[in-house]
Amino acid sequence: MRCIVRRRESADRLQQTGIDAVAADLDDARPPLPSDWSPTRIFYLAPPPPAGDTDPRMRHFLGALPGDSHPRIVYISTTGVYGDCRGAWVDESRPANPQVDRARRRYDAEEQLRAWREAGHGELIVLRVAGIYGPGRL
Repeated sequence: MRCIVRRRESADRLQQTGIDAVAADLDDARPPLPSDWSPTRIFYLAPPPPAGDTDPRMRHFLGALPGDSHPRIVYISTTGVYGDCRGAWVDESRPANPQVDRARRRYDAEEQLRAWREAGHGELIVLRVAGIYGPGRL
């Protein structure tokens, strides 16, 4: 298992606990992912940037993946992509309707991942988690 984190200090702390970690800032258009990295499973937990309605971090990450790896990516998204449902029960059959920029960024990342999958680069699982934003949350 290898973790990719944003800052060198975070990677150093993880390495001290025995976890293989490297630093790569996804705000960099060409994040320095390890050259020996050939992942089979990726759990993508990085948040989108704090502004805008697209997620360039996802674009940078997908562009930096080794072309021959064909991993399965599990992406942690948010139920916010459904928009304000006025208390109604929501399941995966409900169409996305992101109404705020933060949800638009998450949905943009999902769309990038779906296009990546459709291009035959690997498998995708999107988990839309409720309540990931706010005090004491992610």
